[in-house]
Formats: sequence, structure tokens, C-alpha cells
Amino acid sequence: MNATGPPEIDALLVEWESVWLESLSLQVYDLHHRRQLHDEFMAMLDAQDHPDTDIFRDAFHRMYIEAQVMAIRRQADNDSRTLSLRRLIGQLEQHRLQFTRDWYVQRWLGDRNPNSPNERERLEAQFHLDAANEAFQRFTDEPGGVHLGARRLQDDRQQLLAITEAVVRYANTTVAHAEREPENVTVTYADFHGAVEHLGQMLRRYYLLINQGGLMTATPTIQGDWKGPFRKPLA
Repeated sequence: MNATGPPEIDALLVEWESVWLESLSLQVYDLHHRRQLHDEFMAMLDAQDHPDTDIFRDAFHRMYIEAQVMAIRRQADNDSRTLSLRRLIGQLEQHRLQFTRDWYVQRWLGDRNPNSPNERERLEAQFHLDAANEAFQRFTDEPGGVHLGARRLQDDRQQLLAITEAVVRYANTTVAHAEREPENVTVTYADFHGAVEHLGQMLRRYYLLINQGGLMTATPTIQGDWKGPFRKPLA
């Protein structure tokens, strides 16, 4: 909070978009990028059917799992020094009364005029007006809500924590720390892949709210022929 009162929503939006959303996008993209590389590389190893494949496979797979569980844990982190999806939801909850429908819709419309005498311009503006209200409605507690809904944001945070809980517990007891007497923690591949998928969905959801743009997928397109080096002998 500044000396004159709470920060203006426009200033908050600049920070959410340029700092938080940019960092979170890179973090979640990296999760999905690593999964794509891992899965396709493992398929190549299977296709070779070499008798000693498991030596490299096990080491590579373990490195992949350890990197992924730590990346998942970061999105559930509530440390004030971190940029995480959990903390972004907290930021929005803290300032939700400033994040109003009218402000959101007007920002989406820009200089489009739903009352324009030009029919084409009027129809285009009405299309964007409807799209803005539909998008905002996903974040309210009741139909027609005038600002972000506290219950809606809390539900998103609780769902994030619930879906990542098993993976975070595994990361804490097995990867991030070497505990003297570690608890018996198990995590299934369903837990693991479910967390990765959910983080991608959450990124797309909050990208729409903050950036007002749609992300078709959280998996980036790989530029170039990344499998090319493996078509030649490495040794």
C-alpha cells in the first residue's frame, strides 16, 4: 500500500502481467516442455531395443522426475519471496474489490463502441462485450457479480493445493531434503501427471483474466529438429 492509499488496479495489472504472468508462463511452459522431451526420448529408447537401455533410462527418468516435482512444488509455494500460482491467486484475492467487471470489460473493449451508428462496428463491439462478460463471469461467486469472487478464488487455491499435495510432500521428503528419518511417502504417476495438467489449466485460466488473451496450450512448440543429434552416433 502506498502513502495515498491502496494501489490502483491499473498499476497492479502492469505488475501482474509483466512480472507474475511472464514468470509463471515460463515456469509452466518448462514443465510441459520437459514432459514432451522426456516422453518422446523414452519412446526412442524403446524403439532401439538395446539390451543395456535401462542404465541410461533409469538415470534420465530419475533426473526428469526430480526436476518436475520441484517445479510443481514451486507453484504451491507461499513464501513471500516467490512468484507462484498460489501467491498470484492471493494477490488477486487481496485486491479483488478493485478488480471490477466494469473496469475489466472496458479494458477489453478499448475504443470499440457498442452504440456505434455503424452496424459493423456495433456488432463487433457487442461480440467483444459479450466475450468480456463471459470471461469475467468465470471468476465471480454469482451470476452478474461486480468484482472477483472471494469464494471462487479460494476454491481455485484449494484445488491447486489438493492436486499438488502428494507431489509436494514427495518433493519435500525425498528430493528437496535428505531426511534422517523420512516418512513413508508415495506418489502415483496419476498424481504426478494430474498436477502437471492442472497447472497448465490454471495458467490458461489466469492468463485469460489478466492478459485477456487465450492460450490454446501450455506446451510450447519446439523449434528445430531436436531429435536430429540422436540420428548420428554420439560416441
